[in-house]
Amino acid sequence: MNVSSSISGPSQPAFVGTTVTFVCTASDGQNGATISSYQWVKDGVILTNGGRVSISTQSTLSVIRVTLQDQGMYQCSAINIDGVSTGLSN
Repeated sequence: MNVSSSISGPSQPAFVGTTVTFVCTASDGQNGATISSYQWVKDGVILTNGGRVSISTQSTLSVIRVTLQDQGMYQCSAINIDGVSTGLSN
């Protein structure tokens, strides 16, 4: 696999009612192939824009008005023709 990704999230604990933003950083593939898409997943469920979830750019995910149910494992997959790379954050 020639593409790599990582997630940066809040540097402090999230509090109920606040907004939390995650950024997926990915490198281009070894052959210079750019990232063609990103996919965000929480606890195995694909996330899409809407409600309290905002994906402002494909690589940025915000959860608005955080609740206790938002706790979990967040995953970003960066995809290009070289493959898929996944970064995790909880």
